[in-house]
Amino acid sequence: MVIRKSILDEIGFMDEKYFMYHEDLDLSKRFSDAGYKTFYDYSNSIFHEGGGTGQKLREYRLFYSLWSRQVYWKKYFGKFKCFLLVIISITVEPFLRIINSLVKEKTFEFKKITKAYFMYLKKIIRN
Repeated sequence: MVIRKSILDEIGFMDEKYFMYHEDLDLSKRFSDAGYKTFYDYSNSIFHEGGGTGQKLREYRLFYSLWSRQVYWKKYFGKFKCFLLVIISITVEPFLRIINSLVKEKTFEFKKITKAYFMYLKKIIRN
């Protein structure tokens, strides 16, 4: 991202409520809400091998993604819609992820998925 400092002074930088994930989405939304346009330069490309470190800690990567998504939902959709989305994300979504991992014959993922969702549930209960 290349953004003018004057725009960041106006809309603020990345929200510190996000530990990881969704902070760029949040910044982009605030950028758009303030009336600014986004341009993409397709003449250049950068290769980013995503998940290099996260591959070793998949359950934590999933947990932080879930939590950051909830922070985003609460900020932009309000508490009630966020509540509904969280209910869906802790009831339907884990089972879909587990089924997907079994279909792809990645049975080792079951343990990581369940661990991530239990960490997520504990964080929800604490907050």
